[in-house]
Amino acid sequence: MENFEWAVIGGGPAGISTVGTLLDEGVSAEAIAWIDPEFGGGDFATLWGNVPSNTRVDDFSQMFTSCRSFAFDRRSARFSIEDLAGDSWCDLHYVGDVLQAFTATLRAQVASFVGFVTRCSSISNGWLLQLRDGTAIRARNVVLAIGARPRQLDYPGVAAIPLDVALDRERLPAVCTRRDTVAVFGSSHSAVLAMRILVENCDVAGIINFHRSPLRYAVQLDDGSWLNYDTGLKGTVAAWAREKLSDDLPARLERFALNGNAPHSELMRCTKAISAIGFQTRHEPVVDGMTHLNYDPDTGIIGPGLFGCGFAFPEIAPDELGELVPRVGLIRFARFLARAVPIWRS
Repeated sequence: MENFEWAVIGGGPAGISTVGTLLDEGVSAEAIAWIDPEFGGGDFATLWGNVPSNTRVDDFSQMFTSCRSFAFDRRSARFSIEDLAGDSWCDLHYVGDVLQAFTATLRAQVASFVGFVTRCSSISNGWLLQLRDGTAIRARNVVLAIGARPRQLDYPGVAAIPLDVALDRERLPAVCTRRDTVAVFGSSHSAVLAMRILVENCDVAGIINFHRSPLRYAVQLDDGSWLNYDTGLKGTVAAWAREKLSDDLPARLERFALNGNAPHSELMRCTKAISAIGFQTRHEPVVDGMTHLNYDPDTGIIGPGLFGCGFAFPEIAPDELGELVPRVGLIRFARFLARAVPIWRS
């Protein structure tokens, strides 16, 4: 059994930023165990590469330089994202390339373990982590950067299309036919993008959007600040929604506002469905003694020596209008960790 001061579970953006921040804060590389089944940049890099971002290139660039340990300014290769305008909106594979490079840089320093952590057990002065392959790791502190998976609605007789397929303009046409009427649940960035791909790239009989909330747009003010930055549509997806979903809808597309469940008669017309209704924390690892992983959304503290961050455990703070919202995004994670890690170490 190997012993560490810190164990970071997850190799996505939050896990990468956690390892980088710990190193920047002076934690010895030998004292950090980093665990992930793939070390490919997380779902961000492996599933969502063809998704248009709702974050500008300049904001991504701030994350790239947020940790000295990323060695972004000391790299030998130039990344494709550096050839894009700072105020432009890019597909996420541009960012995924950088995250994979950061992963390689950090893995060369810390102890990395390829595998799934299935259980975390509280022990004297720390935690015992059990991996699916039988490996056991002891750590004084554990950070869960385990990410989240899309919420899925299930309706009998309606085949579900996974969200990562629905948001990929190359893969979605392959799972739809001209006999399909596709339901899209939601009014978020993902829901609008799925509708756009269905309209522009798929030969289907019909598209029915069921939504509970009206479309909300992020608006940049003259002083450079934003309204609805965390919850509103931005970028190319927002531009398409303003053009196509405001007045006359595209052919084959219908939209229904819901107060309760989906209208039975309308849903009965659908053969396939896309759920774009948000994300939920992954189930693994199981933490002994904790049925629900409640956490402090201001500090990420779950329990003694146990912390969470990223999509699974986002910071929640008031937006410009005072509404409490999850602060999700690469630069959001980096800024949170810069503030939280010194608290975790105290």
